[in-house]
Amino acid sequence: MPTARKTKSGKWRCQAFDYVEIVDGKKKYHHRSFTASTKWESERLANEFMRNKNRPSSDLRLDEAIDRYIEIKRNVLSPSTIRGYNSLKRNAFGTLSMMRIDKITSEEVQECINRYAVDHTAKSCRNALGLLTAVLGTFCQGTYIHAKLPQTVPVDYYTPSDDDIKALLNAIKYDELKRAVMLAAFGTLRRSEICGLTDEDIDGDVIHVHRAMVESDHGWVLKDFPKNDSSNRRITYPHFVIEMLGDRKGKLVNMTPKRLDVGFRRAVERAGLPHFRLHDLRAYSVSIAHALGISDVYNMRRGGWSSPETYRKIYRRVISDIDDENTAKLNAHFAELHS
Repeated sequence: MPTARKTKSGKWRCQAFDYVEIVDGKKKYHHRSFTASTKWESERLANEFMRNKNRPSSDLRLDEAIDRYIEIKRNVLSPSTIRGYNSLKRNAFGTLSMMRIDKITSEEVQECINRYAVDHTAKSCRNALGLLTAVLGTFCQGTYIHAKLPQTVPVDYYTPSDDDIKALLNAIKYDELKRAVMLAAFGTLRRSEICGLTDEDIDGDVIHVHRAMVESDHGWVLKDFPKNDSSNRRITYPHFVIEMLGDRKGKLVNMTPKRLDVGFRRAVERAGLPHFRLHDLRAYSVSIAHALGISDVYNMRRGGWSSPETYRKIYRRVISDIDDENTAKLNAHFAELHS
């Protein structure tokens, strides 16, 4: 491992072996110097050079490599993932797209991420870097890329209460949207899952969730969940929800996820409620279940979550009304001790 040394100027310089040249029958060793303001950065640059100097050459440009990567993975990628990759190829990489992949360096990747982060979220930047490293790892093995991503800013989403749900349902004028809200709030369904349901998925009070409507490069398509996928599940609904669905044939909610989002946002505004998304109805459902003492294992299975970390981090929120009630109980208990 190359070690950096401090120079008279106060900066750090690290030398990395490059190649050997024979001069007059003797070996002459050539090194590359990497200077930075910190010891760590100088050594990082030197080590990156050592890792990448022998990586295989490639005539592929980055945009060509992304196309090839999508093609060889097409049968195992979802339509929405492919659409996302194509969107990143068009928008995320700028001039990097026209570079040969064997010439791409960490500095150029960092500059690309810096530009992209100006008007894109940390998650989008992470997706772009993930695609780039996957493509380089496939077509230019041995490539080492280091880039710092923007810090994720936590978003404090509002979780609706029981009263919010009642007000929302009263404000909805269309049965199509009301069905969607009930399926989400009382069964933890995602919008894509709601739009993928048909009458054939209903058996008594049980709804089989096994497909989703996702957007591809060619429009909206239905994607089936694998049988062992956590999203492939059966949910027993309150009977009044099944009655609301009625004898409808074909799609239970004849809308695309985007149309559903628009209709839902307007309904929330019409009801005069704080802003929240259709997706936040999943958080509402799980928060109520958690407040009622229902186990996390059951909630995860009902909601289709495979990761306990995701479930606990995002969805086990405390509804404000319940929070206030619990606070009052706790303070009353302490007051009784003090008296």
